[in-house]
Amino acid sequence: MIKRTKEQRQNEIKPILKKLNELHLKPTIDGIKQLYQHIKTYIDNSDNNINNNSGECNNINDDVNIDIHIPCPELNILIKGVLEVNINKKSWVKLECLVRPEEE
Repeated sequence: MIKRTKEQRQNEIKPILKKLNELHLKPTIDGIKQLYQHIKTYIDNSDNNINNNSGECNNINDDVNIDIHIPCPELNILIKGVLEVNINKKSWVKLECLVRPEEE
């Protein structure tokens, strides 16, 4: 498996950050703050790895996918997603409604 470099990870999360900005979801909200912490960990973990000539990661323990499951009741959403280290897979984040209006 070929792992993403720090620059590739930064590029991978740019659309996620752009969408959060468009939705005016700032890190002052606890759930969004946790998401930003996961993103920072995802990017920073790429510094802990030294790539060999094949582009493969030598330090597998530090470089793992980050699964996201963050309840954010103040916005009535659940933040779900995966920040992928594998260059052949896409990272994604989605916001799901916790309680639909008709369920209240």
